[in-house]
Amino acid sequence: MISVKKLLYKSVERFTFDSFTESGITIASGDTTSTSIDVSKEGYTPIGIIRINKTGANHANVLLNRFHVANNVAQIGLKNTHSASVTITVGVTVLYQKSAS
Repeated sequence: MISVKKLLYKSVERFTFDSFTESGITIASGDTTSTSIDVSKEGYTPIGIIRINKTGANHANVLLNRFHVANNVAQIGLKNTHSASVTITVGVTVLYQKSAS
């Protein structure tokens, strides 16, 4: 008989997540930019971004226009729709799979 508890433990053991932030991102009015965040984690391979958080004055006027993770780098594309420049902080949470040993 398969132990569900053991099966769940093995599954949780294979995956983890971690959060990173990049602050001081200034975007001119109507402009787009992108930021790169090193998301390398020893023994794990990043497989996707599971959460993005923006903070700062007028952060609601900054749209995400693309995002992905590749080669241990999270790329976040941003577009400012506000009538003035904005400076924000972006936080990302990345899902990892344990690398084969």
